[in-house]
Amino acid sequence: MSEQFNFEDAMKRLNQISEKLEQEDVAIDEALALFEEGLNLSKQCQAVLEGYEEKVKSLVAQHQNGRDDETV
Repeated sequence: MSEQFNFEDAMKRLNQISEKLEQEDVAIDEALALFEEGLNLSKQCQAVLEGYEEKVKSLVAQHQNGRDDETV
């Protein structure tokens, strides 16, 4: 992908890869390259989601402690 990661674009690309891999006429070399690209994108997406999860946990904890007016 480009130098700046975009979650939505990565998800679209993962969908394209999945659709391509489901086709019966994909050469083994191409399938392997697509699979590797998909794994890399999946890893990046997972890291982004984990960051969002931590942010949500932090916001919820602040709200429960009555500090919902502070920025994180």
